[in-house]
Amino acid sequence: MPVDLSSGLCTALPVGYWDTVTRKGHTSRIGYVRISGKRIPRMKQIAYARLVCSSCPVQAACLEAGRNEPEGIWGGTLPDER
Repeated sequence: MPVDLSSGLCTALPVGYWDTVTRKGHTSRIGYVRISGKRIPRMKQIAYARLVCSSCPVQAACLEAGRNEPEGIWGGTLPDER
């Protein structure tokens, strides 16, 4: 049965905050990401995403839904942490 993540706090923010893929197609914690036209350090992007996830009402369900996803931040975790 699919999990309803529509009440997640992430739904009100640009999807770029949960993106972990670089231009070369790799997951990275270094470098920069463009979100809404602004250049943001990846570590700052990741820290912000984790902060949002930490108070999200569907964090546990999101983590479970993303457990096998190869990219992105799901439930506050990066691919190598899931």
